[in-house]
Amino acid sequence: MELSELVRFEDRLLAMCDYTGLVFKIDTVNPKPGNQPKVFQRWAIADGNGEKVKPCKIEWATVKDNVLYVGSIGKEWTDNHGNLQHRDSEWVKTIDSRGRVRNHNWGSIYAALKYAANVSSYLWHEAIHFDARSRQWFVLPRKLSKTIKYNPVLDEQMGSNVLLIASEDFRHIETRTVGPLQPDRGFTSLRKVPGTEDHFLAIKVREVGEDISSWITVFDTEGNMLLDQQADQNVDSDGFLPIPDDLKFEGLEFVNGFQ
Repeated sequence: MELSELVRFEDRLLAMCDYTGLVFKIDTVNPKPGNQPKVFQRWAIADGNGEKVKPCKIEWATVKDNVLYVGSIGKEWTDNHGNLQHRDSEWVKTIDSRGRVRNHNWGSIYAALKYAANVSSYLWHEAIHFDARSRQWFVLPRKLSKTIKYNPVLDEQMGSNVLLIASEDFRHIETRTVGPLQPDRGFTSLRKVPGTEDHFLAIKVREVGEDISSWITVFDTEGNMLLDQQADQNVDSDGFLPIPDDLKFEGLEFVNGFQ
């Protein structure tokens, strides 16, 4: 299981595998110490238009109007030299309350995000969230390359600090920054903090060779970092709190209220 995202959908807590395209329900009943945790397969998501043999590389998920949206990296699929192979990863899937899966070509939406970020090469997405209160999309690309084609080694230094705030129809997109640019680090998950007007929680990771680390942070829609170094000495000078044990985290969710 290569779990890459975590999301609440109706009465379920779901996690997605970016290797098999499987969406799992996580057992949240009586999570007592010593109990064996369980997961249950709920959907198998195919790549592209849904008629592909290859599973979807699910990297992000969010809920909009009682419909679950799941998506991949949102860039054209290339070989290790940056040559185009296909655009299946630009498709987004929706799952409604009855479990019906539909496929949507987001090619023009991902292109609009690239244009807003002044990027001619690629944006790599793992953190996209729809905020029901403001009716806006919040996007924290993990990787950003303005001109250099995809290369697996160079890609390790293509981290991004760009925040894209889009209207519901993506016709209007504003750009902010969240913290300093750290080329070896990028965002993997994003959630609105419940009960706030504009506070967001996010995970940022470093994955260079075998070296893996994760941080967590809180910021507002203007890009102001909200974790206080004076209140918690573990917060670094850039406003990020390290997650111990050199682990990679790709999903987060607020789960209060589950039985």
